[in-house]
Amino acid sequence: MKWHSKNLPFYAFVIAFFLLMLAPYLLSHGMFMDGIMYATISNNLANGIGSVFDLKFTDVSLVHFREHPPMAFWIESLFYRLFGDSYLIEKLYSATTYILTGLLIRKIWIQLTKDKTLGWLPLLFWVSIPIITQAARNNLLENTLMIFTTAAVYFLIKNIKQPKTLDLFLAGICIYMGFMSKGFVALFIWSFPFWVFIFYRTTISSFLKNLSLLLIFTFLPFVIISLLFPESLVYLKDYFEVQVANSLKNVATVDSRFWIVGKLLKELITPGIITAIVLLINYLLKNVKPKNAFNKEALLFLALGISGVLPIIISLKQSGFYSIPAYVFISLAFALFLKDEVNFLYLKLKVNHWGYKLFKSISYLAIAIGIALTVINSNTNSRDKEKLNDIAIIETIIGQKSYIEGNNEILKDWTVLAYLYRYYKINIISVSTPSKQYYLTLKSLDESLPNYTPIALNLTYFQLYEHK
Repeated sequence: MKWHSKNLPFYAFVIAFFLLMLAPYLLSHGMFMDGIMYATISNNLANGIGSVFDLKFTDVSLVHFREHPPMAFWIESLFYRLFGDSYLIEKLYSATTYILTGLLIRKIWIQLTKDKTLGWLPLLFWVSIPIITQAARNNLLENTLMIFTTAAVYFLIKNIKQPKTLDLFLAGICIYMGFMSKGFVALFIWSFPFWVFIFYRTTISSFLKNLSLLLIFTFLPFVIISLLFPESLVYLKDYFEVQVANSLKNVATVDSRFWIVGKLLKELITPGIITAIVLLINYLLKNVKPKNAFNKEALLFLALGISGVLPIIISLKQSGFYSIPAYVFISLAFALFLKDEVNFLYLKLKVNHWGYKLFKSISYLAIAIGIALTVINSNTNSRDKEKLNDIAIIETIIGQKSYIEGNNEILKDWTVLAYLYRYYKINIISVSTPSKQYYLTLKSLDESLPNYTPIALNLTYFQLYEHK
């Protein structure tokens, strides 16, 4: 089937939905703690503060950042070098990772089905997953990782259709890039040759050959980079000790190892509802041909997606965001499962029918509304409003690139530390001798500080003091 303008309203609907979910946040201030910290580190790197294998958060906190591999920070730093230091850069970088991933999803779909007509279908399932639109506006490392895991699978699919060592090489490079963006969570793509062996019933020699080459091409860049940059080994050793080993032993963010499975099921409620609606409409229209349960493509991608989720249960440090790359493949599984049923409905659709015209108009109008809302909300504070408003006022008093003292509550608030340094290069330190000119605390604490005088400012969240 070929591209036809009949498809455009469906793509427009997907874009409109995604844009409306992002509109209040895309050009506004405020992100998750992780996102603003990563933006700070990337912006530092772009401005010569730290280096690729010696990242830096602030001048006094995480001066040698080893919590994650450096690839995503380096890539984001290129955006700052190209486009400047505006807060919009981290927002647009995050959105760009989703645009690129969406294009890759469509390419995988076409590679699998040779059908451009329904290229919007896996995208619809993908953006209907709530955590996808949440992550898109928050500059997470998983956003960059997702590009590489999706690209790796694209090359592996090409290798199925027409075996080429080059495609395995490119897939291995992508897995390496994914590992260097977020660590071990990228390695679930190694399971792909196994699932091909299971569902496509290929020979065991083909399976072992593809897996071996994929492993070799993943490790090859490690060897080359280690020889060229010996400091990379030190960085990765520290990363393993600080983040991986410590998380397995000492960090728990959930009560059950199977929390991530429950989170997966909750996120898939909307795709499940869409699936039920499509099947019901087909039933009502008498399209009830026996369905082949062994849809090898759908089962392959479902298995691959689950492979990106289940290994997370090894640790009690879990977050729904860790599974973001896996949702790409689960979305493709849903779409592949429903391909025939949706195509049946699509072929029945008449472009001159009032229903189609209404859908078309609503889709395009929704895009316009999404753009308008994005512009309206630009340069506003969509998250951490009180903190951001106060920080802007505080900077007018203490100036940029300064050091001020803060109490323990401030020092433990990584979001505050990140905002202060990302926007104004302001450092917070503990009470020191000799004392700094300014001291920052929370307004709710109402501290008694005999050596300081409160400064009368229109602050909501903080209280700023000046040393007598």
